[in-house]
Amino acid sequence: MSKKKTTISDLISQQMQKVPTNVRLFGEYLVGDTSDITEKDFKPAELEAMRKKVQQQDAQNIDDESQLIKRISFLKLKKDQPNRDTVLKDGRMVPKYTDEEFAKYNQSNLEKAQAKLATYDKDRSKVSVSYGEAGGGDEGADALSALKKTFTSPGYNVETSLGHFNARKNKDGTVTITDKYDFLGYGFDKPQKITMGQFFGALARVRNPEQLGTLVARTFIEKSGRTARKVNIKLPSLIKQEQKTSKKKSLIQ
Repeated sequence: MSKKKTTISDLISQQMQKVPTNVRLFGEYLVGDTSDITEKDFKPAELEAMRKKVQQQDAQNIDDESQLIKRISFLKLKKDQPNRDTVLKDGRMVPKYTDEEFAKYNQSNLEKAQAKLATYDKDRSKVSVSYGEAGGGDEGADALSALKKTFTSPGYNVETSLGHFNARKNKDGTVTITDKYDFLGYGFDKPQKITMGQFFGALARVRNPEQLGTLVARTFIEKSGRTARKVNIKLPSLIKQEQKTSKKKSLIQ
């Protein structure tokens, strides 16, 4: 039986798998790949980093909701208390608000807190994950740190590939991550014409690889009318994984 011949395409594909995930995905984006990005595009350690980010954000949401409930209780109590807020004026302490202003101020704060609390009940299976410290925080990692993290940090590869993303906790224990990959960044909802002069002017102010990627995408990719790549990643159920592990252990024993 003859072996299947290795094509140039096969060789390129094999080499691309050795390239860091964030670099590979951006390269595919530049050359016009519009296929969906799935769990198959990430290494096992990167998928675990995604899960960890979802779990951390979920825990943070629970804590934030708890703090919000406490704040609402405090605001309800404060609403019935007398106006005691004061400020220094002309050398003496005077009421900061009139009684009417104080009542309106407290009511406004209470309504804002209640409205924010209501958002937690809209969709408890959804977790919105933000760009975090693995990617260098809001400022992003500097060039040297970015290069090192690209080859050593699963979390960095996840954050610089997905950025902000939405995760949905499914009833069967799996987690579905959805997003769109276009590297245009925030504040670019509508097409904008960026001239070459503006491009080179902005290039001089680029501080990290993420900013460079966004600048390139906004200047060249967006003009082509190319659509973003859809992200549809499914993380397996931890419960089922634990059951499989337990079953293997029992078979070995």
